[in-house]
Amino acid sequence: MSRLPVPGSDDGTWGDILNDYLSVEHNADGTQKTVPITKGGTGATDASTARTNLGLGTAATKDTPAVGNAVAGEVVKGDDTRLTDSRTPATHASTHASAGSDPLTLSQSQITNLTTDLSNKQPLDSELTAIAGLTSAADKGIQFTGAGTAATYDLTTAGKALLDDASASAQRTTLGLGSAAVEAASAFDPAGSAATAQAASQPLDSELTAIAGLTSAADKLPYFTGSGTAAVATFTAAGRALVDDVDAAAQRTTLGLGTASTQNTSAFDLTKLYFGVTTAPATPSADAHAVYLTGSGTTPNRVLEWKMKNETGEEVVLSSVIV
Repeated sequence: MSRLPVPGSDDGTWGDILNDYLSVEHNADGTQKTVPITKGGTGATDASTARTNLGLGTAATKDTPAVGNAVAGEVVKGDDTRLTDSRTPATHASTHASAGSDPLTLSQSQITNLTTDLSNKQPLDSELTAIAGLTSAADKGIQFTGAGTAATYDLTTAGKALLDDASASAQRTTLGLGSAAVEAASAFDPAGSAATAQAASQPLDSELTAIAGLTSAADKLPYFTGSGTAAVATFTAAGRALVDDVDAAAQRTTLGLGTASTQNTSAFDLTKLYFGVTTAPATPSADAHAVYLTGSGTTPNRVLEWKMKNETGEEVVLSSVIV
């Protein structure tokens, strides 16, 4: 590092040390070197270049008025009365307006970088202006609510999972839908019909299932053969004639039984049965309670009757049949 010679020392070298120190700011011929701005200089050898290097404008060479307002060739100071808000604009300003008598017009080339700057701008658009007026936030989507109006809506994780699907098929998969989702309504029961039909259906039952497994046919009657099992039996006209009777008396009539059918065996003398007779025993008192068979007519209309006599000798018909 260059330095000045130290008095009383640097014998024999002080001249070289001094020359080295002076060479920092001076040329070999003694003229002063240009001092760079980084070292507090201007980096120039003349005033004009110095002003340019320091970034000064043309106002740097102008004077300011000692008092009052600036005049031509002077720099306007902040206290110039013409800078107040109350200053009345020149009357000719209105003539420069677009509808004035001498409107001011500028071409794009007269405005520095106008074309370049505009090429980097989005043209004014009402939809973009509407979006620009929204407040962004996490999990919010944008939607138009009308011409030139917009709003945000909640956009959940589930909603975003649908939006990033590549097709409707993928969206159905995301929603967990099955193949029925793409069928027309006509492929299904009308609204409410299925529920109505289900409400009117018989719940599943093992006994009903057993009956459903039978094969129906004429004159057949289903019956249970065990728990949850069933079969069919023959059900004749005679059987049906019995089961449709309202009581036991009607059923005895259907069977052709007489009044003796409701008597106990003790009411009869079983040792006195007569077969093949056509008339009553001759001794009613001795043959009381005796049962005998009589017949009348000829086949196919022959009538056979089981009869008995009571203690008074009155004949009682027990049963009859046509053969």
